[in-house]
Amino acid sequence: MLIPNAPQESKKGYPAKAMAINEMALQRFLGAVKKRLERHDILLRQHRERDEKMLKVIRQVLEINKGTIAAMPTDRGLSARRAARKKLSKAERPVYELMFTCRNKEIADKLRLSIHTVKNHNKAIRRKLGITRGRKEIYMNDAV
Repeated sequence: MLIPNAPQESKKGYPAKAMAINEMALQRFLGAVKKRLERHDILLRQHRERDEKMLKVIRQVLEINKGTIAAMPTDRGLSARRAARKKLSKAERPVYELMFTCRNKEIADKLRLSIHTVKNHNKAIRRKLGITRGRKEIYMNDAV
């Protein structure tokens, strides 16, 4: 077997032993590549089987929860906000809408309320929505 782009024995005077060593190295290299490809095929097959199992489970879950998923609103953020607003009092609603974008001081300035009133509204909002932590949890709860 001749190696591509390798000088031929007749042109440069390479001895036959050097050509044989190059051919052996090439054979070893091709064997290693073949083994890697076989391992790669095995891994691909395993991943494909795992993915098929996951898809099967997902389809089963979707089938079980068919009615629940169909009833879910498409615009989840707005519908969650609307549902949350129904729980809140008339005075708490504007505070709730501003709490995602403003700090308490800014809310107090915009709504012309005392900062203590804004804090009390925040406490009531958290209590009514069942939230124990800060703004991030309120935002995450709202996005669901």
